[in-house]
Amino acid sequence: MNCPRVKPPERVPMVASCRSRMGQSVFSKAVAENVGRSIMSRPGFVGKRVGALIAGVCLLAAVGIPTDASLYAEDSISLPRLLENVGVPGGLCVQLGAPQSVELEELARTGRFVIEVLTPPEHADRTRLEKRLADGLGGVLSEIRWTPGSPLPYSENLVNVVIVQRAISADEIAEIRRVLCPHGVLIAKEEYLPSQVGGAWETASGAAVPAGWKAYRKPWPTGMDEWTHPRHSASGNAVSNDVFVGPPRRVRWVAGPWRELANVVTAGGRNYYAGMIARDGFNGIRLWEKEIRPSPAVGGFGYRAPEGSTPPVGWEDMVFVVDDGKVCALDGRTGEVVRVFAESGSVSDLLFDQGTLFAVEPNQIRAFRPETGEPLWAYRGSAIRLTVAGEGIVAFAQGDVKKGQKQEIVALDAASGTVRWRRDDYPWVVRATRAVYYHGLLAFEESTFNDHGPGNALHLIAAANGGPIRDQAFLPGMNHMRQARPLFINDRLWLLEGGRGAGDQREPIRIVSLSIPDGQVIAEMPGGLAHCFPPVATPRYLFSGELNLTDLTTGQMDANRITKAACGRDYGWVPAHGLIYVMPKHCVCWPMLRGYAALAPQREGGNPADRPIDELTFPVESAAVDSTGPKKAVPYDLRTEWPIYRHDSVRSASTAATVPDDLAVRWEVDLNPHANLTGPIAVDWQEDFYVKGPVTPPVVAEGTVVVALPHARVVTALDVASGKVRWRYFAEGRVDTPPTLYAGTCLFGSSDGFVHCVRLEDGSLLWRKRIAPHDERMVAFAQPESPWPVPGSVLVCDDVAYIAAGRQSFADGGIFVIAFDPRSGQTIWKKRLNTIPQKGYYTSSALEFDNFDLLRQEGDGVAMSRWWFDRRTGEMQVDLWRVFSKVEADGRAVWAPQDCWSYGPRNQTRTKTYSPRRPLVAFRRNVLVGLMEDRRTIYRRDFDLEHGEEFDTRWMTGWTASNNSRTGKTAWRCQRLAEKATWRRDLFDSTQASEKVDALTLTGNRILAGTTGGELLILDRESGETVASIAIAPPVWDGIAVAEGRVFYVTQTGRLLCLAAGNTPGK
Repeated sequence: MNCPRVKPPERVPMVASCRSRMGQSVFSKAVAENVGRSIMSRPGFVGKRVGALIAGVCLLAAVGIPTDASLYAEDSISLPRLLENVGVPGGLCVQLGAPQSVELEELARTGRFVIEVLTPPEHADRTRLEKRLADGLGGVLSEIRWTPGSPLPYSENLVNVVIVQRAISADEIAEIRRVLCPHGVLIAKEEYLPSQVGGAWETASGAAVPAGWKAYRKPWPTGMDEWTHPRHSASGNAVSNDVFVGPPRRVRWVAGPWRELANVVTAGGRNYYAGMIARDGFNGIRLWEKEIRPSPAVGGFGYRAPEGSTPPVGWEDMVFVVDDGKVCALDGRTGEVVRVFAESGSVSDLLFDQGTLFAVEPNQIRAFRPETGEPLWAYRGSAIRLTVAGEGIVAFAQGDVKKGQKQEIVALDAASGTVRWRRDDYPWVVRATRAVYYHGLLAFEESTFNDHGPGNALHLIAAANGGPIRDQAFLPGMNHMRQARPLFINDRLWLLEGGRGAGDQREPIRIVSLSIPDGQVIAEMPGGLAHCFPPVATPRYLFSGELNLTDLTTGQMDANRITKAACGRDYGWVPAHGLIYVMPKHCVCWPMLRGYAALAPQREGGNPADRPIDELTFPVESAAVDSTGPKKAVPYDLRTEWPIYRHDSVRSASTAATVPDDLAVRWEVDLNPHANLTGPIAVDWQEDFYVKGPVTPPVVAEGTVVVALPHARVVTALDVASGKVRWRYFAEGRVDTPPTLYAGTCLFGSSDGFVHCVRLEDGSLLWRKRIAPHDERMVAFAQPESPWPVPGSVLVCDDVAYIAAGRQSFADGGIFVIAFDPRSGQTIWKKRLNTIPQKGYYTSSALEFDNFDLLRQEGDGVAMSRWWFDRRTGEMQVDLWRVFSKVEADGRAVWAPQDCWSYGPRNQTRTKTYSPRRPLVAFRRNVLVGLMEDRRTIYRRDFDLEHGEEFDTRWMTGWTASNNSRTGKTAWRCQRLAEKATWRRDLFDSTQASEKVDALTLTGNRILAGTTGGELLILDRESGETVASIAIAPPVWDGIAVAEGRVFYVTQTGRLLCLAAGNTPGK
């Protein structure tokens, strides 16, 4: 429904019932209010999207400004104030040129911005970067090499604000317009703009910007829609009017938290979900979070929600919630309460339609004017349910059967609340489960909400008088929680039908278009079997199956299963803002993209990554440094060094070196770059599952210990003996796992799509290689990243390096696996992974099968989860059900569980004994030590494969594991390994109920275990008995290395410790 423009309400003081976690704004509320009124009151302004600018992505273009200039000194206005004046007090800022700026540092310290400065390479200044790292701004304020005049390295519709302080051409304005999101703002001094700005821009002038400046807003495209209610709008018709949504090809953004949720609504260019979190809809950056009681979060197979919770509803720059029994209007930009409506009672549903807010309670419906809170009318009823609104009508069912009341359908006039008509002669009303209003008719759904098809039906009546139109029984095309959902598009009724019918007979899944008056079939086309979520649609596409989009004009079905819908009563996907929003899910149907994400259609002009692999180049940029380059390849002695994450190419987490029992701290360095960072950006970073802490585990060689500071985008090398920092290297994207040390060099990948090779001696760049087929950025966990991020840990085997880059096989052209010369960076072979090893997408194969992972050596190949690539040729093989890898050394072997390091998220919460991270293992020759699923019990398994011992390497489906966990049978790989354990020990007593092991290392004589309680346990490897315990601090995940006669230990808080024999106190 189109809503008339209504002036937003004035703010009122915060009330105790709505608890904001955002904190006090650093900006003047008065200024913000004045600016907001100024912008909204100008002629021609469409106020619906202003709030999209409050926090999101901001691009500052300041080319040609001296590096020591104060950007806004002449106007006596700070950068945070200027951005607030145009409605952007948070997000991601990218500045072109002028990297030295006090204003940028001030902006970074707010904790609401991540800032990238696009700088010509010749303007790089190491001293400036070092200072920002020391000031706690590393990664919050970063510099990116960029050639002026080249395309801006961002996806379309991603950026909120562009500020220009040099003369720009019409072509440059077109490029700015491309990266700006709808209602994104271009700010420039008037003298820098061409005489004709070009294109359709809305003028945002007045108090919003200083004198002499101009502000232009990119218009909201006609045909781009929002999803303001659980079923799109107050009408209940789950059809978005967004014409820009199309079959998914790209990941636009990804975020947390890692909870299965399906309660997203959108308004003002923002998404609201969980209980509640607000994100920018175009780039996914967190804006604010507020606790609502009871939480409106809904999710899981059974559509679970806290008792008494009410789904939120969005409208322009507000979101309406029910908190502690009161209806509150929140400012969508900040989360602050702008209105608390008069005693609202026990509200079950909220609806907003044509400028009126309706609060539905069990025994009454009340209408309010949202901009003032004024009550308009109240209707008293009994057991009210199934309420919908549209075109001046509010319709619902009522009648308390328990009190002997007959159920009836009632239609009210939306403006006055007076009864237009009522009907109590429909026997199906008592069985009706949902309702829809569409252009003069009402449709009532009769759904079974189980696995059975019979019993589902639709009942259509006239909205004008309640007269019958027709009834229609059909089989909903769903596998579980089946719903008789109608979708009304272009004056036709569309149904997804088929699946299990009477007698469990399977009917083909199809989409049918019906004439509304008589039910005659107009068109029939293919659809996909939906699982535990009903279909939704846009004017062009009907969503079904896992991620199947059927084109309603051509009848062609596109199924690009980057991920799938989450279980939900109202939807599994949300089409809005030209994107498809998908939520976290427990499903293990196939190795799919995980997390809360936005998927975009194919880019205009096609995706460069889709070109044939032979046409793709992965260029190497050699650095102009005074260097002899890498040393001659001489393998490190793995008895004394730890040059790669988890020690070696098979990632065994073990060493032949022995450790003393009297370990003591020799030195300690605090490397945490963000100890004092607070705000939405910090929370988003904490939810990045691929980053386990502020500092990665260590690697060690040649008297140097190296770690990465992931969010700060820094690699740091320290002296093994003293802990003194030797050098730092500043990357241009996250370095999520530790580098690899090789022949006097340090190799690592970064999330901007590059691999770097620096000299281990001094950190000088030797070369960097672009693995990303195209230099472009989306957003992941509040930082710009390439669609093809490269993990920090590079695999090196026999003088050949290997890396993989990507997110999921079907996204952005696939995952690229590259073999290259570690000395020069030159490509040896290249492969694209754009398939999964199964034909059906309901196989439940992905229990312990990751969509992306770190590479490891496996025999004559390198492996990523269950995929295996020949090291010489790159030819790929995959065994769908094998989850153990045979690792041989010195004539002995073990079967080790794949991917125990939990690089990516592990989503299988339905299994009773589930742990968010896999239990770690360490192995050497024929000995494997590992943790049970609870990470509290440790065991040792001795294999004898050389003498014929058999071991079952195949795994089970997620369904089987879930059932087994309920009955005490084997559900996890550790249980199979521990069946023939040499010994098994519980590491904690009853007073340590919450403690677990987060780091595990096997040495020549001992086992080292770092606990969440802050102890380093030293265990005898022959018996498992604890021989010593050292109080330190909880370790970062997998954060122990043993090398050069020392133990290196990284804590969760970012401290690096060196321990050695003796009790000499350290620094």
